[in-house]
Amino acid sequence: QFESESEILLIIQDEQVVSEAEKGSRCQIVLDQSPFYARSGGQIADAGMLLKKGAKAEVLDVVKKDNAIIVSVQIQEGSFAKGDKVTSCIDQEKRQDIARNHTATHLLHAILREVLGGHVHQAGSLVEAARLRFDFTHFEAIQPQVLEQIQKRVNELIWMDIAVNCRLMNLEEAKKTGAHALFGEKYDQTVRVLSIGDVSKELCGGTHVKRTGEIGSFKIIAESSIAGGVRRIEAVTGRGAYDAGQKEYALVNKISALFHTSADQVIEDASAMLEKMREYEKQIKAHKQQAQALTVDSLVKSCAKIKDVCVLVHQIEGADAYSLRGSIDRLKSKCQSGIFVLATVADGKAFLVCGVTQDLVRKWDDASGIVREASLILGAKGGGRKDMAFAGGKNADKLGQALEKAREDIELLLIKS
Repeated sequence: QFESESEILLIIQDEQVVSEAEKGSRCQIVLDQSPFYARSGGQIADAGMLLKKGAKAEVLDVVKKDNAIIVSVQIQEGSFAKGDKVTSCIDQEKRQDIARNHTATHLLHAILREVLGGHVHQAGSLVEAARLRFDFTHFEAIQPQVLEQIQKRVNELIWMDIAVNCRLMNLEEAKKTGAHALFGEKYDQTVRVLSIGDVSKELCGGTHVKRTGEIGSFKIIAESSIAGGVRRIEAVTGRGAYDAGQKEYALVNKISALFHTSADQVIEDASAMLEKMREYEKQIKAHKQQAQALTVDSLVKSCAKIKDVCVLVHQIEGADAYSLRGSIDRLKSKCQSGIFVLATVADGKAFLVCGVTQDLVRKWDDASGIVREASLILGAKGGGRKDMAFAGGKNADKLGQALEKAREDIELLLIKS
């Protein structure tokens, strides 16, 4: 039922039993009977109103405790007292949205077993007005084409407009009919069996549509892993599926407008543009390499000589960490014996690379010590191989100090050697 005449048996406010609750207060009310579905089995509670002459309260939540249905309300007008006769009205639109999603979870469960195999079992669910979430046992990610197949099969069952029937049965009798039960769930001796034609039969106490056609449509919006051997599908139905489709349609139109093309042509045009961008990136990379080679030639001329060892400590503007390594390699190829420290600032961070030619690597235990000392000034840790070490830190404003430290350490190292 969507509405019932009820009597208030109990009012609880601030964990105390009270005789009356006034406008503006939140309280829990126990009715002798109500149409509100209480949160359970993964399905959220109904919303709605409690009404009487001169008073109304919004239903915020409904729970079941010790066989009592407890309705949490916010009193908007008037007051409610124990013994009052009230009209209990559920939000029918929300109830129907929830029912569409709940029946769809049963269809989804059946199709998952059909498509993926009999090893699939429900491992949890959430049924709301806006969406549904279904957790199930499966050992690997579902490929997009298989997800599309699952979605299509569920929609085919919706379009078939199959009757949805509920029966109260003895638990053992229900199990003998092949009705699926949730593993680990405790059931009363009398259970409710929900059947959707010969497609699905499960023990379920939730609210459902009368025929699958009422669901309208079904759309999967996400598939993911939530634990080892457990996957999750999130989906929408009815107005939610319509809204999701409209958002996608609007997005495609926006993208089409950006490319100045039609929705049918946008993928082809976008692919062509991406291909052009990749070609431009190759050209830019080649130009950078040419510029880098010219820069290295000028850097070689800037090298100082200490005991026949080329020494260069230098900051390069507009470079990145990758290009610094390339410049170091070129310097090492052009100088028979040398120690080189190059640095730059990119994205607000300082980067520093040190390279040592092989003849000097054989003389020292760890040339990367130069970088480690300088990196402390940059607020980061540094290190690497004996012939190439790297550091990066957030203290970009102290890069000059770090380079000076590296210069001092190199000079001291060479003078002592």
